[in-house]
Amino acid sequence: MSVAVRADVARSEVQELIQLRWLRRIRWAALMSLAAIFFAANYLLELRLPKIAIIGILLIGAFSNYALGFLRSPSPRAYKLASGGAIILDVLLLCSLLYLCGGYTNPFSMMFLAYVTLAAVVLDSRWTWLVFVVSLACFFGLFFFHLPLPQLGMRHHHTEHESFSLHLHGMLVAFVLIGWIVAAFVTRMNREMREKAEQIAELQRAEDEQRRLMSLATLTAGAAHELATPIATLQLISEDLSATLGAEPRWSEDVRTMQQELDRCSEILQRMRSGGAELDGEAPRHFVLTEVVNEVKETFSKAEAARIIFSGCIDEELTLWSLKGALVGSLKALIKNGLQASPQGGEVMCDATLLQDEVLFAIRDTGSGMSDEVKARAGEPFFTRKELGQGMGLGLYLTKLFAAQVGGNVAISSTIGKGTEVLLRVPRTMRV
Repeated sequence: MSVAVRADVARSEVQELIQLRWLRRIRWAALMSLAAIFFAANYLLELRLPKIAIIGILLIGAFSNYALGFLRSPSPRAYKLASGGAIILDVLLLCSLLYLCGGYTNPFSMMFLAYVTLAAVVLDSRWTWLVFVVSLACFFGLFFFHLPLPQLGMRHHHTEHESFSLHLHGMLVAFVLIGWIVAAFVTRMNREMREKAEQIAELQRAEDEQRRLMSLATLTAGAAHELATPIATLQLISEDLSATLGAEPRWSEDVRTMQQELDRCSEILQRMRSGGAELDGEAPRHFVLTEVVNEVKETFSKAEAARIIFSGCIDEELTLWSLKGALVGSLKALIKNGLQASPQGGEVMCDATLLQDEVLFAIRDTGSGMSDEVKARAGEPFFTRKELGQGMGLGLYLTKLFAAQVGGNVAISSTIGKGTEVLLRVPRTMRV
């Protein structure tokens, strides 16, 4: 799991724990308020309420809230079940209290809306609408089933027509409208806030990635610059040694090996320089996509070229304004990675698709794929799974650097046993 994914998971877990903590606090506040109202109504107003039943209902709520505190690190599913179940239980307990205390005539029947609002804040839309439906069913049921309290100023009506007076119809309609508005508005607002937070987090991750790539590019360019002089000096010395000792069997093999390794070092430096094309002095220019494809093809042998299948819009005369050398190097590196990852004789697809003002290159191989751990590290400089001498772990890193320079991006999808696909998105006009 990548650092960014772990950070998102940790952020989600912290948010759920905070919401769960506040839910418990709100439930304690509601229970204590109902208890205070009960004792005030029973002893100050002398309403003669059923004490034992009401105390039992309040104890059930207190016990459930106490049990909720044992949920320390819930999974998203456990959090929704615990929070949603607690709120629905509170709705049922409130319905039970109102049943014992006058039903719909009790002014505290509007407290159902508080639980709908609470669900909209701490839960998703499905749970919110479930709480709304349960609350509406309880509120509607209290019109038919409740113990009357004459002290509230309304007589208990026994017939259906008397119960549904104009006033009571209005209460029911008002409850439905207010509950629907609260549920719809708050859930929509929370959804938009979550979407905006995700967009901001994604932009932050992209900015951090680009900043990291640019800092690595600066470091790479500096290292290449510092190493260029000593390697050039060693190459001159190797040429002198070759001229002096090249004919002697004892030293000729060593001199030849030294020259090969120095040539390899020079190639690495060249790739490090060409990867940071903009830093190395390459200027954006206009070119045709077919020119890039032809240059990429020329870098591979006939046997390798036979395994590469180009498709899509690569034969169209598409004009781009970008870093041509860096684009050629990026496609070459991605295709080479695909050839090395694929089995002997396996094909590599290079498909180009025009998407409005962007060109999407999709390079697919038939290799063994990447694990999640390897995919998370793919693109780090000098990270490679290849055998010694087959690669330096710079290809994907330099490709990401090029994409960041021109305003594009790189995405990787891989399945174990089925291969890997790398998507390189390049604007037709370089974004500067």
